[in-house]
Amino acid sequence: AISSCRFRTSSMIRYDLNDLNIFLVLARTGSLTAAAQTLPFTTSALSLRLRKLETSLGTTLFTRKARGLALTPAGDMLVRHAQNILKSAAQLETAMSGFDEKERTVLRIASNSTGLQTIIAPQAAGFLAGRSVRLVFLELRSNEALAAIEDGNADLAFGLENVFRSRETDVEVVPLFTDRHVVIVPTSHPLADRAAVRFAETLAFPYASCLKNAPITRAMIERAAQLGSVFEPIAEVPGFRLLIDFVAQGAGLAVVPKSAVLSVPERAKDLVVINLLDEWAERPLAFAYPKGKPEYTLAQDFASYCANARTDSGLLC
Repeated sequence: AISSCRFRTSSMIRYDLNDLNIFLVLARTGSLTAAAQTLPFTTSALSLRLRKLETSLGTTLFTRKARGLALTPAGDMLVRHAQNILKSAAQLETAMSGFDEKERTVLRIASNSTGLQTIIAPQAAGFLAGRSVRLVFLELRSNEALAAIEDGNADLAFGLENVFRSRETDVEVVPLFTDRHVVIVPTSHPLADRAAVRFAETLAFPYASCLKNAPITRAMIERAAQLGSVFEPIAEVPGFRLLIDFVAQGAGLAVVPKSAVLSVPERAKDLVVINLLDEWAERPLAFAYPKGKPEYTLAQDFASYCANARTDSGLLC
C-alpha cells in the first residue's frame, strides 16, 4: 500500500506517508489530545512519531506551548509540501489500481455521523453492484472531512455545506438536503410535552449518546463546555439506530439527526421528537470533492448516485 511507502532524499532524510499524515493532523488540531481522537494512536505514540519525524528532518516542527502545539516556520513549510505529497500519492494509487485486474478501485469517503449512517451506508450496496470498487469509510466531523480531502486522505467528503464553503479550497460542493438535530425523549419524559427546547435546558437530564469518539458526541461535548456544563452520557452506543432504540425503551434522552429518526418509523409511537432552538441545529448537508480532476470521477459518481436515490425515494428533508 502506498500509505506505507518510505521516501529518501539526496540528503538521506527519511519519512513515510503515515508520519506526514500524523503531522498534518497535529498541525490542523494543534493538540496531541485532539489528534488522538481522530487517529488510531495514543497521545504518547503520537508524540514519539512526531519526535522521530523532527529528528529525521533535523528541525523542530512545532513549538510546545501550554495550550498546545504551534507551527514553527519549518513546520509551516512542511504543511504545504506534505499536502502535495499525500495528494500525489493518493492519485498515484488510484491511477495504478486500474492496471491490476485483481485490485478494486478504492473510493475513500470521509463523512460526519449523519451522512455515514443515514445516507452513505444505506446507498453503498446499490452503488457497488456491477462496479469493481472498494469503499473505505472515515467517520469524521465536517471540518475534518474537508481537511481529509485537502490532505489527500479522502476522495469524497460529506458534511455541513457551510463548512465546505467556508475555506478557500478548490472543491466542488454538491448540496443534498437540509437536516436538523432534534432531541428525542421517551413518551413519559418530563420534556415530552415540549415542542421545542434549547440544548442548555436538556443538560439537566440524563443523556444517552453515540460512542465518545463519534463526531456528533464530540460536538455535544464541545457545545456543553461552551455553556459551562459537562456532557456525561449514562450510556454510549454504536450508531443512531441503537441509540433511538435505547431512548425508546425509557433510558435518558438524546440528540440525533431528524433523518435518523425518520429511518426508524417503527419507533415513532415510543418517542417524542422535540425541535432544538439552537442555531447549530439546522444542518444543510452536502458532498464535496476536488474540482476539475479526472481521477475523482468516481467520487462524483457516488455523490450523484446518492442524490438521485434520495430524490427517487422522495426523501427531500
